[in-house]
Amino acid sequence: MSTKQKTPAAEGEQGASSPQTPLTLTEDASLDTTFDLLKNRRRRLVLRHLATASQPVSLSDLAEHIAAAENGIERDQLSSQQRKRVYISLYQSHLPKMDEAGAIQFDQDRGTISLTDTADSFYEYLDGAPDRTSSHGVPMSKEWRLAVALVTGAAYAAAAFSGLTVLASGAVFLFLCWFVVRNPFS
Repeated sequence: MSTKQKTPAAEGEQGASSPQTPLTLTEDASLDTTFDLLKNRRRRLVLRHLATASQPVSLSDLAEHIAAAENGIERDQLSSQQRKRVYISLYQSHLPKMDEAGAIQFDQDRGTISLTDTADSFYEYLDGAPDRTSSHGVPMSKEWRLAVALVTGAAYAAAAFSGLTVLASGAVFLFLCWFVVRNPFS
């Protein structure tokens, strides 16, 4: 139950043709969690770095990456103090909070961090968030996969219509095998 009330001015701004539906309590809490998580630069850097990683990242590697980004230097120029400061804050504060929110999976025993299936919902709110890509730079979004399926289907239909069904079937099969190998499903 929402305690927020609309003012007449606010209702007039929305216009009669496009009424805005109020957020439910769970949606509101979810947005609060998302924005609370993303208000910290280190957490945003964690998400951006993990978006480009094809496998779980070690805590030390992540700490080095973030320390270098924060200090505007290369990793090999970092002092041990710079690494340690970031490592400790990630381990004690940021990563457990992100794990609890469902953005990442933080295995403290192994010292590894990976994205969860729900991490994409956090990227909606990041400015300039990188697209999740494969190791070959091919976009991994559902839209990309749908586009490939539609183009492949259209090419097959055109080939089948022209009487090249066997040749088209072989070409489609080889293309789909190649695509699946290059773009493994998470």
